[in-house]
Amino acid sequence: MWFVVVGFAQDFLGVVVSIDAWLAVVEVWWW
Repeated sequence: MWFVVVGFAQDFLGVVVSIDAWLAVVEVWWW
C-alpha cells in the first residue's frame, strides 16, 4: 500500500513541477 501511495505522490509532484516549469517558460516567452 505504501508503495502505491509513494508512487502516486511522486507522479503528482512530477506533474506539478512540469506544469510549473511549463508556465515559467510561457511567461518568459510571453514577456
